Amino acid sequence: MARVRLQNVSKAFDTVQAVDNVSFEVKEGEFFSLLGPSGCGKTTTLRMLAGFETPSAGSIFFNDTNVTTAKPQHRNVGMVFQNYALFAHLSVGENVAFGLRARNVEKHEIASRVSRALAQVDLSGLENRAVSALSGGQQQRVALARALVVEPQILLLDEPLSNLDAKLRVETRERIRSIQKKLGITTFYVTHDQEEALTQSDRMAVFFNGKCEQIGTPREIFNQPVSREVMAFLGRANFFQANVVEPGLVRLPGDRQIKINNNEIKAGTQITLGIRPHHVELYAREPNFVGEVSKVTYTGAFEELVLRADELQIEAVVSFQNAGEKIQIGDTIPVKLPPEKLTIF
Repeated sequence: MARVRLQNVSKAFDTVQAVDNVSFEVKEGEFFSLLGPSGCGKTTTLRMLAGFETPSAGSIFFNDTNVTTAKPQHRNVGMVFQNYALFAHLSVGENVAFGLRARNVEKHEIASRVSRALAQVDLSGLENRAVSALSGGQQQRVALARALVVEPQILLLDEPLSNLDAKLRVETRERIRSIQKKLGITTFYVTHDQEEALTQSDRMAVFFNGKCEQIGTPREIFNQPVSREVMAFLGRANFFQANVVEPGLVRLPGDRQIKINNNEIKAGTQITLGIRPHHVELYAREPNFVGEVSKVTYTGAFEELVLRADELQIEAVVSFQNAGEKIQIGDTIPVKLPPEKLTIF
């Protein structure tokens, strides 16, 4: 296993700056996700870790070895691609053995290592099966076995679940995380899916426009986003423009005043407040204002509400257990924005 360090890494393609001065360090055995929208630089970063792309600037270290210009075959990494990249003309076993043969591993050792790798992904006995006869989930596991069989020091996963249906995606990501924990292998996981990153990662990096915007644990990034962009990308959120009236007190549109947990921002300062829908208090005893329900969306265990109060529009979530009578459009509900749940930008 290896610890990994990126030091001021950049990558440009002609005039496009795909990755811009990215630095971070990943601990040995850590599950580290690269999260962001399409075109943000996360996959390019992964490809530089694999050796498929060379940085335009900066350095990459595996442990204390500088691998910035090292070829992929000299890095001892395993990679699972988004489309799995399996060879249709080869059997399951032959696909898994491909990397071992390229490394000139002895035949008897190849057989035992292929068998062990397939057992790790619960595909024992399918060595002779054609990959075309497998389900999407099974093909994904073959690709994972092929990456693991070479006993890499680093595992790279490039959106490996994007082609699976929702139920299988959850099952497969849990299997990947279980295998990773058991092997203790340093793992990089590229995804645009916030739930995948939040549920699996030890730590994660959020990318926008080639830059690494924030690094931290899932809990840190979800609860303490450094920017409005990070907060919005990690899940639904309400944002309000506000003017600081006095330290600890702000005015929202509609001339409504609410408290914030910050006494250091000077009066007259313009700020943005963010709050998650599930943090909005409904039927509050000491409300900030009363909102009128303009939309109700049934989701099963919860109802998602949109409330309006003059110029304000607020999204909120209420469980049936706490809702009392059925909520209808036109109902008025006392609303509070708890100061401790407000994020200030």
